[in-house]
Amino acid sequence: MQAQEGEIIYPTPPYYVPQHFGQYDNLTVAQALRIDGKLEALRAITEGDASLSNFNTLADDWTIEERSLAALHAWGLEHILLSQPMRTLSGGEKTKVFLSGIEIHQPSILLLDEPTNHLDLPSKEVLEEALQEYTGTLLMVSHDRYMLNKIPDFIMEFTGTGVETYKGGYDHYLAEKDRRQAKMAARQEEEQPIHIKPASSGGYRTRQQKKEEIKRRQHLKDLESRIEEIEGQIRQLEIEITLPDIYENYVLMGEKCKELDEMKRVLALVMEEWVQLSE
Repeated sequence: MQAQEGEIIYPTPPYYVPQHFGQYDNLTVAQALRIDGKLEALRAITEGDASLSNFNTLADDWTIEERSLAALHAWGLEHILLSQPMRTLSGGEKTKVFLSGIEIHQPSILLLDEPTNHLDLPSKEVLEEALQEYTGTLLMVSHDRYMLNKIPDFIMEFTGTGVETYKGGYDHYLAEKDRRQAKMAARQEEEQPIHIKPASSGGYRTRQQKKEEIKRRQHLKDLESRIEEIEGQIRQLEIEITLPDIYENYVLMGEKCKELDEMKRVLALVMEEWVQLSE
């Protein structure tokens, strides 16, 4: 989408940590991190090709290889090569590769799309610490309510009529949204003309409307309880896969990871239903 007017100025290009569904499997780790050009230029220069294009590509980043390997090491990926195909990595390793790019590129603008997907509990804690120390502009899309309570300064909700902004984390967002909806409902009630109807009709609203509203609110509560239940199961699984009895058993570890991925998929579906119903 092209901007209608205005100007965007940033000192460094935005860095994007994507969701991945296999679309990067044909790339190497270096290509996924967008450092392959610099690495090739560095290699060419060290082998004697002192062309201007190589120096321009490298841009004096002589430690790019060392810095990249150090960033991978910080995420526990010291066993991974920059030339290694992404298809050989697990889902969690792929996510960590992209997250390591934050340290490599040190961007002023950081875009995160479901960054906690595929991460175990210790890795989530590392991510939380890294984001709390990040001083640039951060835009994050996430269903992780814990992370949404810890990291954002404000939350933006896209609705059918525009964008609503709420200061603070996820819990504050829920409370403020309820307050705004109650205020709007009170205003609408004040603006409604007075209708005199039989007592059984409940004023200007029909019994059916009241019944549907009660049903909707109850369904919202049921969904919120279900979300808490699933999040608890996810936390439990994340703890389990850090236990030696689990991660040292290849078959059992695979089963737990598969179960964890399925629970995250279900959580995303339930969260989507909750968002649609609460609008």
